[in-house]
Amino acid sequence: MSREMAVGFVRLEPDDWERARNLLTHREGAERAMENAQVGDRTALVKYRQITGELERIAYAAWSAGAPIDGTPSEFSIQLEWPFAQGRTPAPAFDGAASPPREAWRAADPRASRTAATYERFLTQLERWSCHVEGPEPPPLRPSGIQNRALTEAFRQFAAGEPGRRPQTVPVTYIDGSSARRFPLHSVELFSTVPDEGRVLRFTLLSVRHFSMDATIDGAWLRNREISLPRPRADTDEIVYVATRDQLERLGDEPLILHLFQTGLEAAVTGFYRALVDHLMDNRVSVCVVPHYFAGVVRGKDRFHEGTPWANFKS
Repeated sequence: MSREMAVGFVRLEPDDWERARNLLTHREGAERAMENAQVGDRTALVKYRQITGELERIAYAAWSAGAPIDGTPSEFSIQLEWPFAQGRTPAPAFDGAASPPREAWRAADPRASRTAATYERFLTQLERWSCHVEGPEPPPLRPSGIQNRALTEAFRQFAAGEPGRRPQTVPVTYIDGSSARRFPLHSVELFSTVPDEGRVLRFTLLSVRHFSMDATIDGAWLRNREISLPRPRADTDEIVYVATRDQLERLGDEPLILHLFQTGLEAAVTGFYRALVDHLMDNRVSVCVVPHYFAGVVRGKDRFHEGTPWANFKS
């Protein structure tokens, strides 16, 4: 068995040290760039890893050639860790018994489809938070894997104010372990009818998803090439949230009816509707968002089913 072992600080020859010093300078620059990088930009991280790998190669080569090892750093040394030392990996001290496995969750209807079962489970998570008053917090909401329509309708049900339920925000964690902003529950008054008056706009949530609708919509709320990049899902959620807050502010104070044609991508749906609720709480504006859920293609045309409006005003 092998384990990682801190070898010490390898003293380098002048030529090797000159190379290592230049690499250390570049790595410091990459580290600063990582701190200031935009969400999802991994350029500086890749550079940092490449430089670190080159420094390790220099240190290993010097160690193999008989370079002296010190216990403390010196002017011409590099710290070296050897991942293949002999022996067992030290185990952390642990007192007490392991936690028992959690009870398996079961849908109320054993014949429920996967979509229906995940929707029911997500409603259970929301209900647990909705009723929470004091004591240990329930586990975070997990929107990953929840179908587009189910996710939006569940958030719509619990975002609306309800007698006897106090407004609160709840944590959101995605399947990749990343955590997003907390989602507000019971925070705004919402109506389930579309007002008769207001500026009407029609947008797809993401671009390049439904080309057949280009002639019938006003635009795409988000650019697919910016949202669909590989990154932690909470980062995508944050990008959508910030963009939505900005765009809702730009649309001004005129009463607005926004028809939103949605496909999947849970982080985009969660980020959009969190931003909508926060916008309604922070501004005296009249907004109605009408979700439309993709329901397949019939005779070459995209079909959508209309969902429950998120309207804070009536006609």
